[in-house]
Amino acid sequence: MRTTPFLAALAVLFVFCSAHGQSPTTTTLDVPFEVFTLDPSQCQVFAYYTGSQFLIEPGSFVTQRGAPVTGPVTVKYRELHGPAEIIAAGLSMKAEVSGKRVHLETAGMFEIRAEQGGQPLQLAPGKRIRVRMASRIPDAPGLAVYRYADGIWQPTGSAFKTRDQDPSAQQAASPEVWDDGAEYGETPQEGFNDYSDDWGYDVGDEGYDPNYVAYQTQVFRDLEIDQMGIYNYDAIYDEANAQRIAASFTVGGKPLAGAEVFVVYRGRNSVFSFPDYDWKDRFYLLADESATLFAIERKTQKLFVFPEGQWANLNVATLGGKAHTFELQPLADAITSPAQLRTVVGIN
Repeated sequence: MRTTPFLAALAVLFVFCSAHGQSPTTTTLDVPFEVFTLDPSQCQVFAYYTGSQFLIEPGSFVTQRGAPVTGPVTVKYRELHGPAEIIAAGLSMKAEVSGKRVHLETAGMFEIRAEQGGQPLQLAPGKRIRVRMASRIPDAPGLAVYRYADGIWQPTGSAFKTRDQDPSAQQAASPEVWDDGAEYGETPQEGFNDYSDDWGYDVGDEGYDPNYVAYQTQVFRDLEIDQMGIYNYDAIYDEANAQRIAASFTVGGKPLAGAEVFVVYRGRNSVFSFPDYDWKDRFYLLADESATLFAIERKTQKLFVFPEGQWANLNVATLGGKAHTFELQPLADAITSPAQLRTVVGIN
C-alpha cells in the first residue's frame, strides 16, 4: 500500500503517543458533546462513539493570551450528520464563497473545543489536531472543508483525505477493532492495525445512537485543523430551480408567529431554515423536489408540519413571485432532542 505523508506522520506519532484518553462523559446540551480529560504534556488519541478518532500532540494548547497550559484540559467533541442534528444545534447551512451567498449540503461535520477552569483554550502556533471523522456520505463533486464563524460557513481551503470504509470488510479483517463485545471507552491500542492503516481502537456498540448503527460508516475523512471550532465537509447545493414566495403560515386558520420554518428535501443532507422575519421577502422553495416542511415555535418548542398530502398537490414552479399561505398541523407538544425530531417528522 502506498503511504501518504499524512498517514506516515500519523504512524510516527503513534509510536510515541500513549493512547490512553479517559472514558468520555455525556453533557446535556442540545446535541451532546463527548467530554474528555487531556494531560497537555502527553500525546493522546481519543475515540468518539461513531468510530471517529482525533489525535492531540503534547503542548498543543495555550490560553487566550498565549500562555502555555499545564494541568488537566477538558476537550469537548461532537458530530452532526443529518438535518435533525443541524436543527438542534441551531446552525445555518448558508456559506460565503467568493463573495456570494450559497447553500450547502453536508457530508458530516464535527465540533471540537478545549477549556481549562471554564476558560476557552486555543491551539498553540504551529500545532494541529488530526481528526479522522466517520461519515455515511461518500465523496461528491465539489466537496470541500468549511469552518463556521459569525453565523456563516467559510471555506478553509484545507486539504483532506477520504478513505473508503466497508464496515463488514473491516470487521472481517480486524475483528479486534470491531469486536461487538468491546467496552465503550476502552483504552485504544497503540499504532495502526493491519486494515487500511486504521487507528487501532476497541469501539463497540454500547452508547451508539441507533441512527448511526442504521447507516453504518461508509468513509473516514482525515483532516488537520489549526483552530478550534466547527468544521463541515460540504458541497454547494444547486438552487437553480428556486422559487421565491411571499409566504405566510397558519395553524387552524390563525397566523403562526414566533416560529422558524424548516424545509428538508428528500434524499438531500441539508436544511433550509427561515425565521419569521424572512417569510415575506426571503422564503423560497425548490421546484421539482419533494420535501418535508415544518415549523418549530421558539418559546414552546411546539412542532407544526405541512401535511405530506398537501405537498404532493403543491406545484412549486407556479408559486414564484406570488403570495401563498401554508396551513400547518400541530404534531408534537415540544421537541426535546434530535432523536425525537427524526422520529416525529421523519427526517434523518
